[in-house]
Amino acid sequence: MNHMKESQLIRPRLHLKLWGKSIVAGMVALTLATDFSFAQQATNNSNGTTPQNQSTSLSSATGATKPTASSSGTAAASPSQSSSTNTATLQRVVVTGTTLTPSDIAQAQLNQITGGTSLVRSQDLKGSISNAADLLKGVPGVVAQEASGNGSELNLSIRGTGVALTGGPFGNNPKGVDLFVNGLPITSPAAYPFESVEPWFYDYTEVLRGGSADSGSLGALRLGGGINFVSLTGAQASLFETHNEFGSYGYRKDEVSTGQVIGNWDYAASFVDAYTDGFRQNSTSFANRAYVTAGYHFDSDLTTRFSFFYAEQDARNPQQLTLAQVESNPTQVNPKTVAPFNLWQRANGTYIAQDETKYQIDPDSSLNLNLQFKHQSAEFLYLLAPIANNNTSQKDETDDFASVLDYQRHDQIFGLTADTDISLNAQTILDGNREVIARAPSTLNGQVLTSQDLRGSNVTLNFNHDLEVFPNLWLSPGISLLYADRQAGQEGSPIGWAGQSYTDYAPRFGVRYDIQPDLQVYGDVARTVEFPQSTSYVTGLPTVANHFTPTTPGLESAGFHAQTATTAEVGFRGKSGIFSGSVDFYHSWVTDELLVQETAPGSGVYQTSNATPTTHQGVEFGLQTTLWQDDGLSAPDPKESDPKALSSGAANVPRTPSQLVLNNTLTWSDNHFVNDPAFGQNELPAIPQVSTYSELVFQHDSGFYIGPNVTWVPYKYAADYANTIYANSYALLGLKVGYKAPTGHWQVYVDLQNITNDHYVALVNATSNAHGVDTAVYWPGEVFNVTGGFEYKF
Repeated sequence: MNHMKESQLIRPRLHLKLWGKSIVAGMVALTLATDFSFAQQATNNSNGTTPQNQSTSLSSATGATKPTASSSGTAAASPSQSSSTNTATLQRVVVTGTTLTPSDIAQAQLNQITGGTSLVRSQDLKGSISNAADLLKGVPGVVAQEASGNGSELNLSIRGTGVALTGGPFGNNPKGVDLFVNGLPITSPAAYPFESVEPWFYDYTEVLRGGSADSGSLGALRLGGGINFVSLTGAQASLFETHNEFGSYGYRKDEVSTGQVIGNWDYAASFVDAYTDGFRQNSTSFANRAYVTAGYHFDSDLTTRFSFFYAEQDARNPQQLTLAQVESNPTQVNPKTVAPFNLWQRANGTYIAQDETKYQIDPDSSLNLNLQFKHQSAEFLYLLAPIANNNTSQKDETDDFASVLDYQRHDQIFGLTADTDISLNAQTILDGNREVIARAPSTLNGQVLTSQDLRGSNVTLNFNHDLEVFPNLWLSPGISLLYADRQAGQEGSPIGWAGQSYTDYAPRFGVRYDIQPDLQVYGDVARTVEFPQSTSYVTGLPTVANHFTPTTPGLESAGFHAQTATTAEVGFRGKSGIFSGSVDFYHSWVTDELLVQETAPGSGVYQTSNATPTTHQGVEFGLQTTLWQDDGLSAPDPKESDPKALSSGAANVPRTPSQLVLNNTLTWSDNHFVNDPAFGQNELPAIPQVSTYSELVFQHDSGFYIGPNVTWVPYKYAADYANTIYANSYALLGLKVGYKAPTGHWQVYVDLQNITNDHYVALVNATSNAHGVDTAVYWPGEVFNVTGGFEYKF
């Protein structure tokens, strides 16, 4: 059987019969996997309810507006007033039986969106959450892939996007996904500081898939949507906290943090130090990260917050392997990565400064202004550069500025509830530079061999409107007007400056019906637009105008087309009895998809091209089932009755009854060419068609918990666009055991991963056509490892 026929047989197309077979097979496997994740409130809580706050009823009396540019809040006069930091939507959210938290408000707002959304509450996560892959592990629709284990680069894919990891934080923008911190973009037209993403800094994380990200003031218009990390404030932080993790391969991670509310002020600060030898040779990594925030509450109408993030990271790069090497010994280094100049990448210093100001104009309208300055500096050593002794380094520096102006209003129009959101989002590169420098022992040591300048900007004007035309039936029209500019130049290049400007639009229309407060059905049709990165013009100046085929001379001046897509989506979310979860079905018609390939395995040179028409379609499914629950709580810990302990915000967490909970997520993504001249209807490489995460956890009301988990990729998937080589399928077994004191003051845990020591591919660097030859395009996943942790706070 040739590879083309084999790929056609294994590809899970979304025809009715195959849908049924795959879903049944997936669900059977998920059930057998026996698992649940308290960490995964993203799936559990499409409906806004967690095991810890089931007494909480979040509903919208008149229709909460979409998520603001930042849901992080600004300042609070006291812990009980922390909810007042969340803009004009607060008075329209009705809460019964508990104090409103920022994450509760965010969940209520996400529930008003006519598309797939998820919320991950950091306080509900159990076990080791060392990186963004751990944070997003069980979110439906999200595939988070690490290159060579903890501390390495991360590739994020939503709805089949992100088919190539493009080597290092500069040029390594997640294709098809925008990333935000507090509603401000950390992805830019030229760079993405992956080293600055620190899960321990965040209160909660919002995932808005596909057109959902178009519906708010985030301004994310990529095919996959957006992810918004919302950081802790003094209202959620502890006065003192220490968090320590340690594990296999020399891994350790330590945090010291503090925070509190003092009158109209609040502050929080955290410092993280991390180190690992890595499970592979030449994969040592160490990082330092810091976060400081201060907010001031002028009065009930005006708040402001300043936040500062800093990160530096030094990581050696063991490079890709062939599939045979992965299966025989995944810990080895690529033979081309040799001493004494081991390949490394160094983030010399990335810092992000933000200011968020919120003004409540009147009870029905608000205005938010958020500003951000971001600086990135990094250096990379390459051994395969084109000079005499193959030894150069690349230095990158980029400064960019972003701003969001967001106006929200709530009205009654002819007796009908209406919510309006208008936002202006702008981001521009102030200065961007890339230099390739000769290193010793070259006779050219220290000389700048090439110098490239990068420029770019994005401007988005968003209009969104929600109207309740009949009781519980909402219509949600919206449109975004877009402008983008991309420029890149290289000294000494015969082409000189290359670049383009774009104007476009992205309309959307959604319908939502609230069957009951905790059950919703929705659907929408949305257009998304994605522009090339500025780095695309210097990593291989435009070579293909509108076909993903071999280079054609004379097309350099044609540049790139903007990638556009129309996506139709229907979904359901809610809870009923012992069940809670969501399911989304989507189909995207994509034109001029921006696809990336490494020109030669291990070269570090990537080429961006527009593809012929492609299709992305799939299912995003998440279900939490409470299999057993004992509402009779055991005798409380005496410390829980201590007035001093109860005065702590950490201690005011309702005790969870003993229970056994099964949590399943299934992501099914079918992405392929429609009728490409070279590749026909081949599947797009690098993204698994089906991936599942399941966990079954028993938790005692005393705080003890234990549960196995399974990560399963049941189908092998293509590693090149020609579909001649594949990454293998795999199933990874894990186990989490821990104790979290009911007071919330301390916890201890052990997390075992890949217990069966499976050798598998975690990430693929897609190439065009490997001609069936086993090629070094595979990044091995981490072998068996154990992580332990301890946290204490007061």
